Amino acid sequence: MNVAPPSLQSSRIEMYFGDILLSSGTSFITRRGSKLFLTSNSHNVTGRDQHAGACLSAREGIPNNVVIRYNKADNPGEFLSYQEPILANDEPLWFKHPKLGKTADFVALKLTNSPGAIIHPIDPVSVGVPTK
Repeated sequence: MNVAPPSLQSSRIEMYFGDILLSSGTSFITRRGSKLFLTSNSHNVTGRDQHAGACLSAREGIPNNVVIRYNKADNPGEFLSYQEPILANDEPLWFKHPKLGKTADFVALKLTNSPGAIIHPIDPVSVGVPTK
């Protein structure tokens, strides 16, 4: 299957508490040096409204892991799913923007598990994001 590169740059994510599905959303991958990061809205990983702090899930759960759906390297359009923890000892594993903090509705989570996946990271410079 021939898939246009921009179509390979976004990923479906699902937020879980243990094995209970709480919500789904979208994300993309960015690269800093040799490290890959899942970048998504902060409300996805916190499970809370960015402004009011209210729990977003009808199940009133806060996610502790995320499942990322990647395109399979040898067959784009076919998918692989990998789980990444988003909390360790109830502490977040994601990074907020160093200057904007909670006012920015996005976070970055270092990826640790994507064998067999094709990764097409978004280049922040190409979309007008300053790198300094």
